[in-house]
Amino acid sequence: MFTKGQHPPRTAGKPEGGILYGYGGNPLLGNVRRETRPAEYYIYIDGRRAGNSTEVTYTAAGLSPPSTTYRFHIRAVNAAGSISPPSATVTLTTAGGDRADSSAQNNPSPAAESGPPEEATVAAAASAPGPPDMKSGNDHPVGSSYKVVGYYASWAAYQGFSPPDQIDARKLTHLNYAFANIGNDLKIALGYPDIDIANFNRLNDLKKGGHPHLKTLISVGGWTWSNRFSDVALTDSSRTAFAESCLQFILDYGFDGIDLDWEYPVAGGLPANACRPQDKHNFTLLLQKYGKPSMPGAPLTAGNTC
Repeated sequence: MFTKGQHPPRTAGKPEGGILYGYGGNPLLGNVRRETRPAEYYIYIDGRRAGNSTEVTYTAAGLSPPSTTYRFHIRAVNAAGSISPPSATVTLTTAGGDRADSSAQNNPSPAAESGPPEEATVAAAASAPGPPDMKSGNDHPVGSSYKVVGYYASWAAYQGFSPPDQIDARKLTHLNYAFANIGNDLKIALGYPDIDIANFNRLNDLKKGGHPHLKTLISVGGWTWSNRFSDVALTDSSRTAFAESCLQFILDYGFDGIDLDWEYPVAGGLPANACRPQDKHNFTLLLQKYGKPSMPGAPLTAGNTC
């Protein structure tokens, strides 16, 4: 039966080169609903995904010479593609003598068969993750190497949708607020002054209320408000002024970075948008302003560029 929590060690055979990583249980059986039952496991070695398995062991072949240590963990994946939190990390060492060493968090080190160099066989118990929790939203846990980015549209406040502080931020690593405008002075400006500041305060409450991992970015432009981007990017002085205004905006309203959503450089977008053949090059110059010392640590994304 596949259940959450600890699983017993498994006895391993001897693979042809490498380490046999056993994590107990049967991923295809269990007294759980089919939609949440793991269909396979992702296996990670030293933080990098090394392969998949529908079995309860995984052979990592072609590893380095004897006495080399690797860190293994797994994540369960259900039929819908939802991914569980990572398991406990297991540290395994290829055999260099009488045995191969192994250690696991919250587990005793099981005995291992000895073998010739580069043919170490290790069976180790891992704290295998349970089936992905479809209700709690923990299919993309904090600490993942992926970026899961969502948008909150400012005009949602006019349409009766939930405010920003009610977003389930466990599913996200980054949240973009759409959109800020560009003013006549070619600096960043509030898009909807009557609702934006209240929404910004609620975004900050969301981060403080148990989601410190969440990074918030202010998106500028979009389909409706990209009309002045070509003018912003035209000269060094206009680029500098715009970038400095963005930094001040981030500091004033508690954002972690900025998303420049120019739709579109050179051509496209609304007919009234300013556009020039040199927009592509000028946009590159504009982006470079955000890597200057005056913009320390401000994440930047750029959308819909050509």
